[in-house]
Amino acid sequence: MKRSLPGVSWKAIGILALVTAFLAAITFYALLSRRKPGAGEDVPPGRSIRAVFETHYSLCGCVMVEEREFEGGKLDLVSLSGTPVWQLAGAREGLSCFFRVVKDYCPEHSRFRLITLKDGVVAVYRGKRAVDGFLFKSYPELQEDLMTPDTRQALTTGVLVEGDPREVDQTVKLYLEGIID
Repeated sequence: MKRSLPGVSWKAIGILALVTAFLAAITFYALLSRRKPGAGEDVPPGRSIRAVFETHYSLCGCVMVEEREFEGGKLDLVSLSGTPVWQLAGAREGLSCFFRVVKDYCPEHSRFRLITLKDGVVAVYRGKRAVDGFLFKSYPELQEDLMTPDTRQALTTGVLVEGDPREVDQTVKLYLEGIID
């Protein structure tokens, strides 16, 4: 059961968050490119360069930023390729900035499920926290008052399940099969 503000959908909120993050990244890169003179200069061989990689996950709105250092002044673009391909956002004296948009959930929202109680029934969330926008599924047939005290206590605290994104939901199903005695 999703609750929402009248006239506002979660998809619209997600798109707004993605656009906001994208605009923030563009602003960051624009400020970064003004920071030092000499844009476009080659890095002498033997020196290392740093690169910032920013991945925007469109299904959850998360943004992951990673910084790497490359020896020899050259980026190995072949090893950086993938789907979708990295796009150059800017470059300055040993610092190159790349971004990409991935039409999927971030690693946290795809690898983790939190099993907990919500409104007296079992609820499963994507990720490590019980955030309404990431409610995966609610189980009205698994009511709190039908559970043993130990199970109720465990679910009040929350049970975190981690696994391969293709298998984590199956692991959750197995856990839920034995929840009511």
